[in-house]
Amino acid sequence: MPDLLSELCIFFNELADNRIQPAMGFPVDAAHRLAQYYLILRDKKEENFVGLEIAFREFISEFGLPLPINFLDLLREAELITSPRDLRKEKQRDHYVHTLHAFSLGVYLFHRAERLQDMLLPENRSLDWSQWAFCALLHDIGYIAENAGTKQIIVLNRFWDLIFQPTSILSFVSNNSDVPPSIELELSHFRKDVYGRLSQNFGLVRATDKSAGTDLFEEYVSIPIDTFEGGDHGVKSHFILQLCQCICEEFMVYFENHEGNVRDYLYPRTNPWHRFSNAMQAIQAHCKPANLIHGHYMLNPWINALHLVDELQDYNRPFLSPSYRTNTARPLRIDDIDISVANSILYFHYPSSNAVRINDALGTITTDSGICVQAK
Repeated sequence: MPDLLSELCIFFNELADNRIQPAMGFPVDAAHRLAQYYLILRDKKEENFVGLEIAFREFISEFGLPLPINFLDLLREAELITSPRDLRKEKQRDHYVHTLHAFSLGVYLFHRAERLQDMLLPENRSLDWSQWAFCALLHDIGYIAENAGTKQIIVLNRFWDLIFQPTSILSFVSNNSDVPPSIELELSHFRKDVYGRLSQNFGLVRATDKSAGTDLFEEYVSIPIDTFEGGDHGVKSHFILQLCQCICEEFMVYFENHEGNVRDYLYPRTNPWHRFSNAMQAIQAHCKPANLIHGHYMLNPWINALHLVDELQDYNRPFLSPSYRTNTARPLRIDDIDISVANSILYFHYPSSNAVRINDALGTITTDSGICVQAK
């Protein structure tokens, strides 16, 4: 039977050539990008981080996500600067590479698992792929705030600074980062007006380096203390995305009531964040125990879909702690997993310990989706 890497190489090449049935409207350019990525991974046996960065930026644009194209760079930056001393959990794993593999695994499952198709497509075979891109690529963005060290504060400050750039403000509203000179001044007035109110409404406080006894980041408002200290990273991710959505909503109201070039440039326009409400809910819930979210697919199928893919995507995820990497067996690789199909059930054959963990985490979500996880 083929391993998962070989299967994904074949699948995305066929998807790019429109040879997959049923056809579900996945963009051809995105399929080509993923086919190329997995072919390189198969040949080189290691992650191509340049390819990852390009894919993330292209997908944010391709799927119309209302975010700056470099938004996911923050997640990569947070993991690059993490040291063992800063880690809350010694076994903390990569989440940057994970998001692309989760996205592509979902695309594969939605085409191959018939029951999962029925959950997501009860009436037709056309899927809104932007919903899945939002879920998969952004569900772990909360990890930019996972650690409490000073280095992590720098990443949070970068995030805060990024989302208030004029190009970012426009991307939240229009998926367009080109800022005409005629509206730069109006955007700067909006930034000054909303910056203080949002920092107060979201309970943010100034970041300080207590070891130095001085405020090194006095220009920025950075840490939402109640939200980011411990707890569920799905909630953290939801919080960060809510903040971006709030900027968009403030923007819409502000320029509805202010005559000028921005209003002429952007209106009439609807709020793009409204269409991602189900994806936002799925991100918020994706760390909850399976028994708490069981059956929610009847109202919001993206909850079960994200939970399922997040657990199955347990491969090609290096541990961030050097000491843990040194003293631990090789992390699970994508070609350690085999794929088979029987009686319309899609089987994933994992090493025994991984299979047990995944089945314990997912409960009946796998069988409800037409998927079975077995030990090799």
